[in-house]
Amino acid sequence: MSTDASPRSIPDADGTIHEYKIRPHRASQGIPLAAKLIGLLGGPAGGALSGVFSLLTGVKSIAELIESDVDWADFDGVAIGEALARAIASCDSLSLAQEMLNCTHRDSKRIVDPGQFDAAYTANYGELVLALKAVVEVNRFVDFSGLGSLSSEGTKTATSSDSPGE
Repeated sequence: MSTDASPRSIPDADGTIHEYKIRPHRASQGIPLAAKLIGLLGGPAGGALSGVFSLLTGVKSIAELIESDVDWADFDGVAIGEALARAIASCDSLSLAQEMLNCTHRDSKRIVDPGQFDAAYTANYGELVLALKAVVEVNRFVDFSGLGSLSSEGTKTATSSDSPGE
C-alpha cells in the first residue's frame, strides 16, 4: 500500500473546488481509528448497513453472515464509506472528525491546524462529509475486498504440499 498523498477535488457549499491531499494514517493511528469507525456500524449506520447486507445477501444476522459464502469483493466500499461518513457527521463528534482529518491538507493547508477546520467547514458541512468520505476511502477503513469469503471454504489451510521446496 502506498503512503503517498491521494489528491481529491471537493466542492464547497458555494461550488468552489478545493484541492485535497489525503495521506493514509500510519497503522498505529489507523487501527484505533478504524475500530472507532467500525463501532459506528452498531450505532447510527448500523440499521442502514444491516438492511443493505440483508438485501444483498439474504443473510439476517452477523452469525449467519460469517457462516455464509458471501464474497466481500461484491460489496461497494464507497457506499459503505458514504454511510460511515454520514454516521460520523450525525454523531456530533468533533474530535473524531478532526482525528480522521489529521493527515489531510486542503488547499495546501493542514486542516487540523489552528483555525483551519473552522475556516473550512463553518456553514459548509457538505464538504466536510465529502472530505470524511475521502479519508475513509483512502485509508480503506471499510474495504473488505481482500477478505474473500469468510466461510471455512473461503479460507485455505496450509498443508505440507504448500511448503516451499516440497
